Formats: sequence, C-alpha cells, structure tokens
Amino acid sequence: MKKRIIFAVASVLFSQCVFADKPPKIKERSNGMYTQQIHQGYIYLVDTKAELCFAGLWPRGGLTEFDCKNLAKRDEWKKIIVWVDQK
Repeated sequence: MKKRIIFAVASVLFSQCVFADKPPKIKERSNGMYTQQIHQGYIYLVDTKAELCFAGLWPRGGLTEFDCKNLAKRDEWKKIIVWVDQK
C-alpha cells in the first residue's frame, strides 16, 4: 500500500515536467483579455486594459491577483505584458 502511495505522489510531481517543453497556447479574448490554460483548469488571466494579472482554478475555483512583472518574465507573455519593466 505504501508503495502505491509513493508511486502516486511521484507520478504527480514528475508529470509537471511535461509542461516544461512547450508552454500552452495563449488565447486572446475580447476587450484586451488573454488567457492561458496551464493545467487541468488552472489558468492565467491577463487584463491588458486594467493592467492586472490573475491566476487560479477556473471556472470552479477563484482567481488571485498577482504581480504581472513575474509573468512578464516568461517568453510567451513578454509581447503581451508591455506595461512592466521586464528586466
């Protein structure tokens, strides 16, 4: 039984490495909104008009605002999040 639990935990942890190869596609929404499906319901949502960034479980969970400067460091977001200093 313990081996199954260890295997399950290890599988979940190592499955995250799959996403390191190619980032998920960013979708442009209406009114300057962009979303990126990260993994099974987890998303980034960027509002370019209000210059705000959110992450969370959507639609069942909620979204949490975070600093756009961190997301702007990712190559796929650099062209979209242009209002922060990306150094």
